[in-house]
Amino acid sequence: MSILITTRAPMPDARANTSGLDRAELMQMRRFIGSAQAVLRAFELRIIETLDEPTPDKIPAWLPLATAAERFGLKSDTVRLWCRKEPGIGRRAGKRWEVSVPALRRRLGR
Repeated sequence: MSILITTRAPMPDARANTSGLDRAELMQMRRFIGSAQAVLRAFELRIIETLDEPTPDKIPAWLPLATAAERFGLKSDTVRLWCRKEPGIGRRAGKRWEVSVPALRRRLGR
């Protein structure tokens, strides 16, 4: 994973006491801090997403219907209909449906 961090405002000089700064310098510092905070928030969200992404070796080929629907952000009824109508997406395991993760990904174009 590579990360590119850019800001629009140049980094102002760091001073312990801001009382000697004029209004323009203070506004420049404020803009810089605001943009830095936005970059850090975006970076934090990307880290969280990365940690939540299952790696291919941890993804089972078949999932219970409810789990697959939740993981892909779909309604269970929609996935159940696809299992019935489209070959290869689902299979019966007793009275329950199991969903093929690769087939569901192909169906969704992911």
